[in-house]
Amino acid sequence: MRLLRGRNARDEHRSPARAEGHPGRSEHVRYVYGCRHCERNGIETPIVTASMPRPVQPGSLTSPSSVAYIMSQKYVEGMPLYRQEQHWARFGVQLSRQTMANWMLHGAQWLGHVYERMKAHLLQQDIVYADETTLQVLREPGRTAEQKSYLWQYRTGPWSPAIVLYEYQPTRAGENPKRFLSGFTGYLHTDGYDSYDKVAGVTRVGCWAHARRKFVEAVQTLPKNVPAAGTAAQEGLDFGMATGATTKDAAQKSDRGGHHLLPESVGTVEGLYLGRTTGDRQQSKRACH
Repeated sequence: MRLLRGRNARDEHRSPARAEGHPGRSEHVRYVYGCRHCERNGIETPIVTASMPRPVQPGSLTSPSSVAYIMSQKYVEGMPLYRQEQHWARFGVQLSRQTMANWMLHGAQWLGHVYERMKAHLLQQDIVYADETTLQVLREPGRTAEQKSYLWQYRTGPWSPAIVLYEYQPTRAGENPKRFLSGFTGYLHTDGYDSYDKVAGVTRVGCWAHARRKFVEAVQTLPKNVPAAGTAAQEGLDFGMATGATTKDAAQKSDRGGHHLLPESVGTVEGLYLGRTTGDRQQSKRACH
């Protein structure tokens, strides 16, 4: 086989991270080969064209490194596309934010396969954290910019492979976590939002950070002439702080994150509740006498 010619098949933008700090352009050349012997002695001459890498987006100048770079700059470094547009321009590359937005949308289709695989692993774990927060979406079909949208977040527990997944939903309805966590049967760690009650087959566990916050607020609202020591609010706050320290110590001492120490914490919770209710009853009896 002899080389007949080489032709430029595609140009791609390279990210600054792949081009020694400066964006550049990669040129894909496809070489064409022919059979010299067949050309001289045969009736037909076979022609073979070299293959080339599959493009990220057909008809586009984008490359895997440039799409990954733009996504990382936006979602990891917090740099919006209009600033990235200026960033690329300083390197002499005219790249509009509309083009970058289209690249990100197309790249999300590729990452969707990774997302679904991560979700499958998350649902197999014994602990999942969940939370939701408001999100403003502009020019969403059928909705105004003033309407609240929600970004739901799900992540594995501290003793599992780190997986954090986000899901956009236009509402805060309990059907959202119910659908997303279908098949999960472990401990669901959330705040007190009752929509998580719709998730079937799980064990709901509360958040001590949220619980401590209420005790802190209760202590702060005590009258100035009432010492906090000895009050139920201070007792609950002290217990919450101690429980947090126990959990942290458990995670540091156990190979599996301190699962063997968790019953000790549960027993302490029961002891606090029983001690408080018993004390209240005794005070009531003394008051009656």
